[in-house]
Amino acid sequence: MVRALVWAAVVATLGCLPEIRTASDASSDAAGDAAVDAGSPPDAVGPPDVPPSDVGADVATVDVFDAPAPLDGGDAGGDLGSDLGSDTGQDVPLMAETAIDAGPDVFDGGHDVPRVDATTADAAEVGPDVPMCAMGQTLCGGACVDTQRSAAHCGACGTACRVGETCAAGLCFGRRLAAGGGSACFIRDDRSVVCWGNNDAQKLGLASPRIIQPPRVIDTLPPLRSIAVGRQASFGLGVSGQLRGWGENISGQLGLGTVTQQELPSTISGVSAVASAEPGNGFSCLRLDTGAVHCAGRNQAGHLGDGTAQPSNTFVQVPLPAPSIKLSSGQGHSCAVLMDGRVVCWGENQSGQAQPGSTEAQLSPRIVAGVAGAVDVAVAGLSTCAVLLDGQCLCWGTNGGGQLGRGNLDPSSAVAPTASSARFRQVAAAQHFFCAVETSGIVDCWGENAAGELGNVGRNFTTPQPISGLSSVETLACGDSFCCVLMAGEVWCWGSNSSSQLGTPESFTPQPVPQRVPLPR
Repeated sequence: MVRALVWAAVVATLGCLPEIRTASDASSDAAGDAAVDAGSPPDAVGPPDVPPSDVGADVATVDVFDAPAPLDGGDAGGDLGSDLGSDTGQDVPLMAETAIDAGPDVFDGGHDVPRVDATTADAAEVGPDVPMCAMGQTLCGGACVDTQRSAAHCGACGTACRVGETCAAGLCFGRRLAAGGGSACFIRDDRSVVCWGNNDAQKLGLASPRIIQPPRVIDTLPPLRSIAVGRQASFGLGVSGQLRGWGENISGQLGLGTVTQQELPSTISGVSAVASAEPGNGFSCLRLDTGAVHCAGRNQAGHLGDGTAQPSNTFVQVPLPAPSIKLSSGQGHSCAVLMDGRVVCWGENQSGQAQPGSTEAQLSPRIVAGVAGAVDVAVAGLSTCAVLLDGQCLCWGTNGGGQLGRGNLDPSSAVAPTASSARFRQVAAAQHFFCAVETSGIVDCWGENAAGELGNVGRNFTTPQPISGLSSVETLACGDSFCCVLMAGEVWCWGSNSSSQLGTPESFTPQPVPQRVPLPR
């Protein structure tokens, strides 16, 4: 009686299970049926014959008192969970598939149920199952991926973005959101560029006006895959790799071979395969796909890192000890993360921002002792911070406004972690403060607070503190006393608004709470 009830319950359960079938099941079933029919004359009609030795048709067994077999995760033990423990009762037939796999397999999520009979243990499955991808995904290399967001298969299977680029709307982008001085720019999904804020020296690519408000499309720019905005000049990387520069060029920082200001974007020759650009104060540096770094502009304190103090209006190579993966330039110094996780810096060093424990200018790159396993770096005015693979943030340089995030104003320039248990994945900086994106997508800021850039008015933070209203942040960029983030496809900014760098029309009031930028559609 007990067995009859168990059997009835199993049959009732099977009647409620959804049908699941893969492309390989048909071939596997056919092969299995052929094996069963071997030696038996075919019937004119009806299902294949079953050898008398089989208990039922295509029967799997399960011990009533053993651990239950999983119904949807594959057959880990080879017989749908039968004999997982010691036998304390007789095996009870679990399922008989009508007509020997004539219908779909339902117990193993798309894998054939191994056949069990008097002479054969679990038979090998015939051929792998073909994955069925969800809506919006494509089968690439045996895995289901979203080609609209996968950097390894951006737009199509096998179309990979370059190192450091992300995939959005099926297109590869480098730095989509950039800020510098009192300006910001964003590359939209169609690769057109929208900018707002201070347009001094035409660094936003327009001859006029001085302040761009509200945000507008910069029609002098071609479609871009990456953009960088500095205090005086800007750079854009075209879809096919052409590098363009525009804005102030009095020190030759655009690398054009001249010292003439560029009101409109101009193509820069002499360098190729550029991965990213970093405009500093009177100088600029580029990182190439190879990991090499080249700089141009003023050089009286080693800004170009070439071992001399001679300026150059064309890009000269920086002698790095190894290829770089990240680069940041600021007021007077630059730092790069090398492929092995070390950090090197060069340039101005009056506060130990390039080489802790020293105040001498660094004419060539030098390894920063105490930093290992770095994945990102950001250069402020007189300070530097690096994010490590484990999420820690190490900082060094001046600390007069709490820029090192240690919870004090200790003047020591030594390398030390911030006083925060948070784990970060990106760091950005401006003159006197830092902000970083936590692995959870929250943004924390610390340092001086001139105009609400730390998320409040008039109070400095000596430890990283979260900015309210932000979550799932994709990327972060900071300029003078303000920052912007990309979040769910929209740009949000906070802090100073003296040049309309927050993008808010008809307003120059600082905003410590993030404001959505009204980008043109």
